[in-house]
Amino acid sequence: MLGRIVEALAGQVRTALSGAAIWPGPPRQRSDSDPMEVAIWLYHISPDAVSHLPTHDPGRIFVAPRLTASLHYLLVVSGGRERDAHDAIGVLWKAMHHHALLGGEETGSTGVDLAIETLDIETLASLWSTLAPLPMRPSVAVTARGVEP
Repeated sequence: MLGRIVEALAGQVRTALSGAAIWPGPPRQRSDSDPMEVAIWLYHISPDAVSHLPTHDPGRIFVAPRLTASLHYLLVVSGGRERDAHDAIGVLWKAMHHHALLGGEETGSTGVDLAIETLDIETLASLWSTLAPLPMRPSVAVTARGVEP
């Protein structure tokens, strides 16, 4: 399931930013002369509230709710000119906001939901400190909820 979510995110990035390369991992050092790249960084997995989809177990009297996880991604634009990276993050944010990313056939019956998240400066600084000496770059935080582990 994780691979399908990364592929769906990569597809959304390709649609929004056709010329950008995609890196499935934490952001890496890029120079202004490098082509634009979008890192799809899974920085946190957390338990999610139980989903609404029941798990049927014929050996039990009750129907147990299915346990799910939330996958927290940071989509980071790097390489190229700084102004282009800021413009690209705006396009990417708008695309994530306006398009249903993980619906229909791509997720089957898992009920995965995608949401843009707002991270405060302390959280962002904490994340970026793990990548030192990389400087903070323009990014969009996205959470996929309802993912079966």
